[in-house]
Amino acid sequence: MTHEPHSASPFRAGAIVIATLANPREKFWGAVLQLSAVGLSLRGVDLSSFDDFISQIRDGEPFAAGVMFFPMHRVERLELDLPEGSIPSLAQRFAQKTGQDPAPLLVSEFLPVNAQNGKDDDTLQICVGTSVGEAERLLILRTLEATSNNKTRAAEILKISLKTLHNKLHEYEQGPEAHESDADGDPR
Repeated sequence: MTHEPHSASPFRAGAIVIATLANPREKFWGAVLQLSAVGLSLRGVDLSSFDDFISQIRDGEPFAAGVMFFPMHRVERLELDLPEGSIPSLAQRFAQKTGQDPAPLLVSEFLPVNAQNGKDDDTLQICVGTSVGEAERLLILRTLEATSNNKTRAAEILKISLKTLHNKLHEYEQGPEAHESDADGDPR
C-alpha cells in the first residue's frame, strides 16, 4: 500500500473555515476534520451561536462545539476564515476574546498533531541504532514542539501522565550522566 503525499490544499484537515449550507440555509464556523467527495466533517458551531461559544470558552464552561458531517450536496460554499482588510477573521476574534487559539481546541481529539498544525512534514525520523532512551527523548521533545510547549496536551498525545513528562524533562535537563548508571548505582 502506497501513501499519497499530503496535498497542499487550503481546505486540509485542521483548516478553520466557514461553511455555507443549502436546504436549509445555514452557516457554520469550525475546523475541517475531513473533506471528500462524499461530504464535509467539521467541528464547530452554527455561526449564529459564535458569540455564545466565545462566552462559554472565556467563562471556563465545558467545551461544547459539535462534530458534524454535511453531505456534499448540502455544501453550497466553503471559505477559509481569513481577515478581510482591517476586519479580523472569526478565528482572530475568538483568540482576542478568549486568549486561546481555536484550532487546537477544535481538532485536538480528532486529528494527529501534524494536521492540527497544518504541517505536512511533522514527522520524527529515528535511525536504526538509536537507543530507546534517545528515541523517547526525541519523541517527547518533538511532541512538545508540535504542541507549542503545551505540556498537558503533549502528555495526552504521548499517553503518559503529566508528572512522568515533567520527570522526563527534568532528567533531560540534568544530562545523560544524571540517569545513566548500572544496577549497582555506579556511573557507567
